[in-house]
Amino acid sequence: MESAQSTYAEHGDNAALYRLTLAHCRKAYLLGDNYDGTELCACGRELYRRAKAGTLDLTTIGDTDDTAAMLALLRSYGVTPATS
Repeated sequence: MESAQSTYAEHGDNAALYRLTLAHCRKAYLLGDNYDGTELCACGRELYRRAKAGTLDLTTIGDTDDTAAMLALLRSYGVTPATS
C-alpha cells in the first residue's frame, strides 16, 4: 500500500492511480467491515473522472478480472460513473 501511495503521489499517472485503487480494494477485502473506504472512494471517483474525460481507458489499463472486481467493489461503496 505504501509503495502504491508514494508512486501515485510522485507521478500521479493513470497506472499509478490504478495500482493505488487496487491496493485499496485489497485492503477493503482483507479488513471487511473494518475498512472505512474513504480513500478507495476518492481513488475510484478520480478513475471515473479520468475515464469520462477520455484520458484513461478502464478496458485496457489493467487485468480485465481485476478491473471488473474493482468496479464492483466501487459500486458497493456507491461510487459509479454517475456519482463521480
